[in-house]
Amino acid sequence: MKPLAILGASGFVGVRLVEMHQLGGGAPVRPIFYRPANLAQTARFQLDWRMADFTNTEALAKALEGCDTLVHLATGDPKVILSLIEPVYEAAERAKLRRLVFISSAAVHGQNPAAGTDERTPLPRRHQHPYNAAKAQAERRWRAARAKGAVELVMLRPGIVWGPRSRWVTETMRAVRAGTFGWINGGRGIINPIYVDNLVAAIDCACTAPVDGETFLLNDPQPETWREFFAPWLMAGGMSPEAVLEAPPYTAPRGWGARLERVRIHPWTQRLAPQIPSVLKRVAKAVAAAVPEPVARDEFGGLNSGERGPTPLTEEQTLLEQCAWRFPVDKARTRLGWKPLVDWPTGVERTLGWLKFAEQLPPGHEGK
Repeated sequence: MKPLAILGASGFVGVRLVEMHQLGGGAPVRPIFYRPANLAQTARFQLDWRMADFTNTEALAKALEGCDTLVHLATGDPKVILSLIEPVYEAAERAKLRRLVFISSAAVHGQNPAAGTDERTPLPRRHQHPYNAAKAQAERRWRAARAKGAVELVMLRPGIVWGPRSRWVTETMRAVRAGTFGWINGGRGIINPIYVDNLVAAIDCACTAPVDGETFLLNDPQPETWREFFAPWLMAGGMSPEAVLEAPPYTAPRGWGARLERVRIHPWTQRLAPQIPSVLKRVAKAVAAAVPEPVARDEFGGLNSGERGPTPLTEEQTLLEQCAWRFPVDKARTRLGWKPLVDWPTGVERTLGWLKFAEQLPPGHEGK
């Protein structure tokens, strides 16, 4: 059986994909790493791993030789996301792969999509959040590459991916311990979650199902609201959901610093960057460096200054907690043949067990 190549095997989903294939059977995997340090979490397995620069088509093609399918989980800031399209697809072509599975995001529709949104809904051309814009533009460029090439393409759009080691859990626990956790409208906004093992199951389906050129939204049936999702972690941290206070929503930073940052991360700026003279780039960096940085926040509120009590949420979390639409997954169930492996109670039990093992629970709380 030809191996399954993985870009981004050192990330949250990538590590779990490797674990499930190594421990549960299935196709052998070949993680491809950008740097040796990324081997750390998967080094316990005997793996046919390779090293390659993901933007170096020749080196990546050599690393992919003999594989059948490539699962592209690698991500980063907008510039990184967009830099890993044409070189990766061309490398897959040279290595004569059958299929490439790109892990996109439900965020291509925005964190608070319109009612009725599904896979047939055109992607917005303008996004409030840079990550959303990059993922949407990436999908368009992946489709353009597939139109000219022979390697099949399937794209998956998972919602909030959670489970042991997930930042959605660890950041919540950190905010609870710091006394800075808060939510909007009592946490009643709609959540589109997927347990990490269920996403791995969808990836495996996408590698084999006859769905070339198709895109799939993915989420689990439960939980339905952010309040339901947060409740187990709050109680594990010794906080009752009834005691959670309202957090101030995100307020966009003003001034020249914020404007310069919006220009810098705009997709057109990233596309034109190679053509901008180096002297102009140095001047732009000097100007940006002179602008004071905004105060850093964690994901769920909490200024990094020792303050207690709910503090303003990030832009992403503010939008997510106002979501009023649950994405349908009928297409994934019928066309991919996907079904969740792990239900909500089991996922919670496993995650609480990991939190206890990782000593993330306060003394006296066993996560029940």
